[in-house]
Amino acid sequence: MLTIISLLYLLLPFQIALSPSASFDVASVRIIIPLIVITWLIKSLITKKLWVSSRIQTPLLLSFLFLSTLSLISAQEISWGLRKLLFLLSFFPLYFVLTAILDTHEKVRSLMKYVVLGSFALAITGIVQFLLQFLFPLGVLFRFWTSHLLPLFLGDAFAQSVANYPSIFVDIGGHTLMRAVAIFPDPHMLSFYLGMTAPLAIGLALTHSHKKYFFFFIAAALLVADLLTFSRGGYLGIIGGLLFLFILQFRTWAPRTKKTTLALLIASAFVIFSSPIGTRLISSFNTKEGSNQGRIEMWRAATDIIKEYPFFGVGTGNYSLAVKPSASYRDPIYAHNLFLDIAAETGIANALIFLSLILVSLFSLYKNSLTQRFYLWPALSIIIFTVHSLVETPLYSVHILPLFIFLIALNTIKNTD
Repeated sequence: MLTIISLLYLLLPFQIALSPSASFDVASVRIIIPLIVITWLIKSLITKKLWVSSRIQTPLLLSFLFLSTLSLISAQEISWGLRKLLFLLSFFPLYFVLTAILDTHEKVRSLMKYVVLGSFALAITGIVQFLLQFLFPLGVLFRFWTSHLLPLFLGDAFAQSVANYPSIFVDIGGHTLMRAVAIFPDPHMLSFYLGMTAPLAIGLALTHSHKKYFFFFIAAALLVADLLTFSRGGYLGIIGGLLFLFILQFRTWAPRTKKTTLALLIASAFVIFSSPIGTRLISSFNTKEGSNQGRIEMWRAATDIIKEYPFFGVGTGNYSLAVKPSASYRDPIYAHNLFLDIAAETGIANALIFLSLILVSLFSLYKNSLTQRFYLWPALSIIIFTVHSLVETPLYSVHILPLFIFLIALNTIKNTD
């Protein structure tokens, strides 16, 4: 089973989309994961070795799913809610498989290698795609990417939606650039994936001396590709992760290490802030900038909805209708804040449960890192996910949700119970 799970995460960034009809796409992983779960369940029942983690993450996860289901009593369009709920239910059972099979630290490291290698291939794809715009006309590259390449990985309908609502372009110093997006629907989800896996690559480098430079190279590639997404939320996630790391580790470093680190940070900051990436990051704090004003308005709209529907929200999958009654299912309307989105759709209590799931997982990973320092790096990944989620909503991403489930399952392995 570990081999199958390893292949799943290796190929997670490159899953092929299935299109049963012209208006309906299904990511292959939404079929593969339930099949894996069913196989594991049948095998466990036959061998009488069904094991479920007793860690607090388990009841928190089940409570989140229960309240997400209960919120359908408020849904204006129940079919939309059922589609979103089916999405969640097709992924979250993977948690039980992971917690059952990852029963040693070595298995955790082994699976993490596949996660990182898959992300490395994704990063190279994104870097190549970004560089191609300097060899081919931007319009030609965009049409090729959205009309011929993305349909293979996203499906025809989803790829068309991406082409209609392009967040792929960014204006840097009066020049329009195509951001790194690889084969993801938008650069923000790519930034989530790269930002969450870069710390894992660093952790592997620090615990595999014979492959140290190989994994450091991978980590560098992931960070470069992440920077090329020009995702300000991704940049904030990285900054949040670095602050978390320094708060925990700075006191333990030798004086020479502290000086070297500070010198590298100052040099890196000088290079970054004198580049288009620095310009993009600084614009995150400009409240008069168009997209920032838009986000503030979205947060206000979500807050108003939460005040009106504090207990069960407007129903899973129904946020867009509450904001725009004429919205279609695929209209990309959301609060641009994961916790506001959850509270608006399923109630304040459910948002607090999801936040508790994150905090408990983070604390458990940090506690485990005191004896197995390797677990500090998945904790860093969760920090990056959480900070980035303050300005985006990755919960319904077929790429990010399985990665998040992987991270919260790591600290429930049997030999740490």
